[in-house]
Amino acid sequence: MSERSQHLTRRLQSSLKKTGAFFEQIAPGQWQIVIYSEGASWTLKQILLHNVLAEDSMLRLVKGVLDGGEGVREDFDLDAYNEYKVGQSENLTPQELLAEFDRARQETTRVVSGLTDADLEKSGRH
Repeated sequence: MSERSQHLTRRLQSSLKKTGAFFEQIAPGQWQIVIYSEGASWTLKQILLHNVLAEDSMLRLVKGVLDGGEGVREDFDLDAYNEYKVGQSENLTPQELLAEFDRARQETTRVVSGLTDADLEKSGRH
């Protein structure tokens, strides 16, 4: 494990704890509060869901770039993708979403911990 991947691993683990602590203190009645209203309105629960989906999709992107890919297509519409994905998965409870975020971040941390400096020099479109 390179120094850079160790540093990134520590940051991923730290932000997992902070993110989990933030969302765990949300009261049951607060999950439906609208937080983001540009474009589609997103509730606090949908923002947590977006974090889960982003963690998984970013890991797929990183793995693809590590395998020689260029990243997402040049015409990729991130806003449309986000709204579609969030709309698909709203049936999960906040507790299930927190468990999924933990699982996804643990997988990201595992992958990042094994990156070499040469891996970290690769780039791709996001």
